[in-house]
Amino acid sequence: MAIFSIFQIVSVLALSVYLIGLMNNLFSDRENACEMTYMYEYPQFVKVKVPENDLYPQYGLYAYSEGRFTERARKMRFDGIPVLFLPGNMGSHKQVRSLASVALRKALPPSKYGFHFDYFSIDFNEEMSGLFGGIFTRQVQFSSHCLQSILKLYTLNNSKNKPSSVIIIGHSMGGIIGRALLTYSRNKNLISVILTLATPNQAPVIAVDHYFNDLYSKINRFWDTKTPNSSNISPITNLWENKVFITIGGGERDHLVPSALTSSHHSDITSLTTAIPGVWLSTDHLCIVWCKQLVLVLNRFLFSIVDSTTKQLSSNSSHIIGMGKHYLMPGYSKNYSHYQTPVEFIPDAKWHEDSRRAYSFKNERTSKPWYYMIRLINLPNHEAATIQMIDLADSDWLFGCQAKYIHGQNRICLSGRHLSQFSRWGASQIGKRRTATLDLHMLHASYPHWTHVILRILPTYKPVQIHVDIHNKNSRQIQASLPAMYNFARRTIIKETELSAIRYNITLPGLDMLYQAYLLYVEPLESCQVVKHHATAELSIPWANGYEYHQFFTETQRAPMRIRLLKGNPYAVKNHTQHVNILLTLDPQCRYSISIGVSVYDALGQLSRHYTTSLPAYLAAILLLVLRHWAASMNLKKHSGISFHSALCGERVKPYYIFLFTRFDAAFAMMPMLHEATSSMGIGVSASQNFILLPLFLYLVALGSAHILGAVCWGFLVFSGQIAHRVLIRLVSVGKGGSGGRFWEWVAKEIRSVPGFGGFFLLIIGTASCGAAALATGAVFYFFLLTKMYEDYLEDFIYKTIAKVAKKFGKLTSKNLPDKNATDLTVEKQSKDNKNVSSDMSIENEKSPSETDKKKVDTDGASKETKKSNENENRKRLSKSSMESTLSSLHFHFSMFFIWCLVTIINIPTLLTWAHNFKYSKVLEMDPSYYPSLVMSVCAFSLWQIDAPKSDIKFYDIIDKIMYISAVITIIVAPISLYRLNYILPAIFSLITLHQTFAFKLTTNNDTDIQNDENVQTISEGNGDKVDINSHDTATKGENNSDDQSPSTNIGTASLNCENDDEIFEKIEELKEKMKFE
Repeated sequence: MAIFSIFQIVSVLALSVYLIGLMNNLFSDRENACEMTYMYEYPQFVKVKVPENDLYPQYGLYAYSEGRFTERARKMRFDGIPVLFLPGNMGSHKQVRSLASVALRKALPPSKYGFHFDYFSIDFNEEMSGLFGGIFTRQVQFSSHCLQSILKLYTLNNSKNKPSSVIIIGHSMGGIIGRALLTYSRNKNLISVILTLATPNQAPVIAVDHYFNDLYSKINRFWDTKTPNSSNISPITNLWENKVFITIGGGERDHLVPSALTSSHHSDITSLTTAIPGVWLSTDHLCIVWCKQLVLVLNRFLFSIVDSTTKQLSSNSSHIIGMGKHYLMPGYSKNYSHYQTPVEFIPDAKWHEDSRRAYSFKNERTSKPWYYMIRLINLPNHEAATIQMIDLADSDWLFGCQAKYIHGQNRICLSGRHLSQFSRWGASQIGKRRTATLDLHMLHASYPHWTHVILRILPTYKPVQIHVDIHNKNSRQIQASLPAMYNFARRTIIKETELSAIRYNITLPGLDMLYQAYLLYVEPLESCQVVKHHATAELSIPWANGYEYHQFFTETQRAPMRIRLLKGNPYAVKNHTQHVNILLTLDPQCRYSISIGVSVYDALGQLSRHYTTSLPAYLAAILLLVLRHWAASMNLKKHSGISFHSALCGERVKPYYIFLFTRFDAAFAMMPMLHEATSSMGIGVSASQNFILLPLFLYLVALGSAHILGAVCWGFLVFSGQIAHRVLIRLVSVGKGGSGGRFWEWVAKEIRSVPGFGGFFLLIIGTASCGAAALATGAVFYFFLLTKMYEDYLEDFIYKTIAKVAKKFGKLTSKNLPDKNATDLTVEKQSKDNKNVSSDMSIENEKSPSETDKKKVDTDGASKETKKSNENENRKRLSKSSMESTLSSLHFHFSMFFIWCLVTIINIPTLLTWAHNFKYSKVLEMDPSYYPSLVMSVCAFSLWQIDAPKSDIKFYDIIDKIMYISAVITIIVAPISLYRLNYILPAIFSLITLHQTFAFKLTTNNDTDIQNDENVQTISEGNGDKVDINSHDTATKGENNSDDQSPSTNIGTASLNCENDDEIFEKIEELKEKMKFE
């Protein structure tokens, strides 16, 4: 097999491409533009007593306070509006200080509010709730007790306006805890508002245990009664009547929780920080709790939903939702009742009407109101009007009226109706901008008596700029044709914008998939002479309301806008009419060129952002296919097995063996009748993920990762294995002093002499602590075994090489030495020639018996030569078989070691949780790793003890098929729910162990050959005369064909070589025993 196959090269390239995308995802997003929130005084956290705290000693409830208010908090005097903050994954209760400090300062005199908020926070011991779902039950239970305790504080204080409910603010997984609180019947009336920050509401970011699946299923079943999406679920109106659920995501800079997971179909308001007016920037996962821009907006919202009469939270959920949309979503104004009331105008003011279709004014400081009039004309070019006010302080500025009164030389309106609700506060870096786009023809049709639209500027000492652009709507609606992802040329959308144009609406049909990424270029032409020009591009996603984000274009910010989807189109496979939209707000004093191009770098970043969590499942499938390749090679009686590297390059690991099954699965999952069922099982994918190259790309990335990880592990095994083996064995052997040290020394000795004893030791660890600890210990010990196997193989290889070299050297030496037997025979012959002729007769008479003895000597020599030759061949065969067996065992256990490590990695969060809470409990109560560790420890007891793999057993063909089926199942069910690998991989591990331990043996051709050799040798020893005669005949023929060498000389030389071989092997065996590794 070739050292490098085409798929190996392609997989490494795919891994490199993925790493480039990972770098894009981590380092190329905009820098953090959030301002830090500072406290005016040193923050204090006062612990609040919870009666049930003895059941949860690691948790605690705290009240926030500062400065002189701390003493009141220590005396438990609370009379405000309670807010409970729930931290998330590894979060601290101190993260509440930014929100709480601003709320405290906002309520201090001379504040107009007359009420304040009391912030409480729970200390969850900074547990990893985002990675281990087993802790949620006790966290939710403790939070429920805290709700009861918080409300009791106000009852004990006899507060005049006692609160009846608590506002929940949950960060990260704390939001899930807040939602789970409502599943307890005793809490249904204790929570009014749930506000989640960067919370994965749709699904866990990475589900490494089944507790996540159970928790989310329970929450979703309960919350489905609020917004039932099935005919089998009926809404419970009295439960959800006064409850508001708001979700906020951090946008593209949050790499821990993708923004697509922060939304929920149960929420009343869904938004991203990039879309919130006044924030307009992305926050990372931790920054979202202290970002000053967001903290200020959230406090404005909270203060706006308090009833001014009761000084407590409003019981009107519609009012809360309305204010939430105004503060947290773009394009929503306050639902003020006065918008329905006519507005009186001041006749003695400055009235101005301009007949141009596009114009701009800069209104300097004025002490009188200004009224700018736009005439309603039924002409095509007067169909719509875009009006932009810069630095206008008043929110009531746009009206419609009938100008039928004459004042001086102007026709004016005395009253009008509000149109300010159609304006919105736009994103800006220069000045505060309010923009409104009105359909003038529709207004004229709805109010036929109206003649004008009025822009009002009240007296101000700050200059106000006005830009008016009257146009035909179709001229500003542009449908762009996106270039293909393989087309790197920029495509022009608008070569040159119209003069004084303010708004363009660009739709992008075809932008539906998460992997798509483009760059939008908004470039001012050379004719633009404005020193400080300002343009904004706002991307909105119709299927993800509230997921807008902006890009500014100024004289200093010329970078293109990165167009990426934070949430894919769920209707991408259908003929839909919803398209991504880009709203351009331009500087009317400049003309621009608009173009778009493909961004491969950002596309790679999208792949790493949204699909990294699926890679462990693909890696597991590849490991199963490696075992499949191994089983196939053993079935073909390749006793040396197959290496991990060769298996990865093998035919059975090629992606097309499982690629078709994944495509069939995706097609069936998208069928309407199966989509709901497969989604609930964690099998189906959304339409935006259902593109043909995604599984292939992920498979190749995982294959490249397997190559790199295998090479690294082999390198560490070869170059550092002996050192690590010695150090760690010595650490385990030494242990601690006293009886503990002797115990560990005994354990190390037993494990070294009987490796299967390690499985029993792992069972003790898993039962006494947690299964993940047993798995981690087993992974370390498994590496020890691999180092020992490699050393044994290396010793055999080195000694075999030395033996070959020594043998060749012995042969060369024997050829140069004088033949002692030949010299003696020559002397004896000369002596016989000098004898008397009279003795010839006697010599002839004695010749016959001497020749008989000579034949006997020749026969005995040939028999010894044959016997020693057979022994050498058997020794060589055993030596070669031993090396092949060691190498085969090493390759087999190397693959099994990877399976063990992958299971261990999946359960690392469990191990860290157990270690984090060790001082509170020695045994982890809810342990998802216990049964996997139990199965694999029992298997290790057998697998590490027997001589595996065995080549003389049956059913390798069945193992081959099972590995293939398991790999396909893994690709289908595990990418979304990784915890399923905790069932699949231990099951495969146990299957292979059972096969190696209990499978029936079979008779192979090699066994027959060995047996035949043994029979031939036995026959030769029992019938020496027959073999000796044949050998003598052969020697005699050799004598007749040689003039210079006698038969005795041949026998003597052969005998010398055999003795040299015996001595070499004896010395090698003695050397191996002396240098045996300990």
